Amino acid sequence: LLLTVFANEAAALTRPGVMRGSSLRPQRPALHKAESTSFSTASGCGNFLLTGTTGQIVLSEADYVENTQCTWTVAPTSDLTVVGIRFSFDWFSLDADSDYLGFYDGAAPPIVPLAIKTGEDTSAVELSVENAAVMLFSDSVRSNPDAAGFQLTYEAIFGTVESPTPTPTSVPVTLPLYHGCHDAPITDVSAQIGADYDSDITTCTWSIEPDINPVLISFSFDLMDLEEGDLLQFFDASGTLVAERTGNDDTFVTITGAKATVQLVT
Repeated sequence: LLLTVFANEAAALTRPGVMRGSSLRPQRPALHKAESTSFSTASGCGNFLLTGTTGQIVLSEADYVENTQCTWTVAPTSDLTVVGIRFSFDWFSLDADSDYLGFYDGAAPPIVPLAIKTGEDTSAVELSVENAAVMLFSDSVRSNPDAAGFQLTYEAIFGTVESPTPTPTSVPVTLPLYHGCHDAPITDVSAQIGADYDSDITTCTWSIEPDINPVLISFSFDLMDLEEGDLLQFFDASGTLVAERTGNDDTFVTITGAKATVQLVT
């Protein structure tokens, strides 16, 4: 097996590479079109599509429940060229220990967040994308009973798209590779971990402790091929099992917190 690890800080992120999602599995079911003219609104938790050039999203305390995922896809429709979307918060209150709001490029799978928010952070988010996916990830255990959801307003940013300037061929980035069982903590922001899969392995463990104190750690699979019954397990900092993978299940995994442990059991 071979997987890539990427740690995310709390600040807005540029796309540094491949990162994949969560034990909550950010999959997108069929979209329900929200009320839409030039101004779109969506209230509650669900999977909404907003096509207005401006709009509002509200997640009230009653709709902000544990162990859930909500998605709002913002895809402004206009005769003008949309070059970005700005999100402003009227109020924002999520459990900083377990939940976060992720902002993604709506034209791509929800793999690498362009920005993430949690806690009481009401700072605006501006994305240089034509459409965006906003996704709430809520854990099964909430430590802050006063967290009450959020209310945001978005607006499309219009402009012109310039022809791209040719750039020299880039040199591929080589990530640190930790092959086989690794006793010492892995502190890199991005890295690859893997193991030759044979009958000699019984348990192999990797401790992921990035030195940037991230708010979440994500794993994507470059190769996943285990026998049914053999497990790759993912644990958070408290030792709680967050996700398991076996066979060819290469569904990406995200763990909230600054530390994670990956364990191969055969």
